[in-house]
Amino acid sequence: MPLGIDFAQILLHLFNFVILFAGLKILVWQPVKAFMQQRNDRYKEMHEQAEQTLTEASEMKTTYEKKMHEAEAEIEEMRSAAKREAQESAQRIEDEAKESAQRILAEAKTEAEEKKAAIVSSAMKDLTEVIEESAKKALLGNDTSGMFDAFLDQAGEEEA
Repeated sequence: MPLGIDFAQILLHLFNFVILFAGLKILVWQPVKAFMQQRNDRYKEMHEQAEQTLTEASEMKTTYEKKMHEAEAEIEEMRSAAKREAQESAQRIEDEAKESAQRILAEAKTEAEEKKAAIVSSAMKDLTEVIEESAKKALLGNDTSGMFDAFLDQAGEEEA
C-alpha cells in the first residue's frame, strides 16, 4: 500500500458508484425520459390537432362564404323575379282596367244614344202633338200664339 492508499477500497467505491449510476439510470432516468417523450408526443399531437382544426375552420369559412355568395345571388334572382312578376301583374291589372273602362264607355255611349233617341222621339211626339193642336186651333180659328208659349213653358219645365 503505497502512501496509505488502499486500491481495493478505491475500486470498491468506484464499483459502488457505477452501480449507483446504473440503478439511477434504470430507476429514474428511463422513466423520466419516457415521461418527457410522452409529453413531447402529446404536445405534438395537440399541435397537429390544432392545425387540423384550423385548416377545417378555414375550409368551413371558405364554404360558408361560398354559400353566402350563392344565397345572395339566389336572393337577388328571386328579388328580380318578384319585381318582374309584380310589373307583369301591374301591367295585366292596368290592361284589364283599360278594357273595363272601354267597355263601360261603350255601354255608356250606347245608353246615351238610346236616351237621346228616346228624348228626340218624345220631343218629336210632343212637337207633333203641339203642331196638331195648333193646326186644329188654326183651322178652327183660335189664337195659336198662346199655345206656342205654353209649349215653350212646358218644354222649359221638362228640361229643368
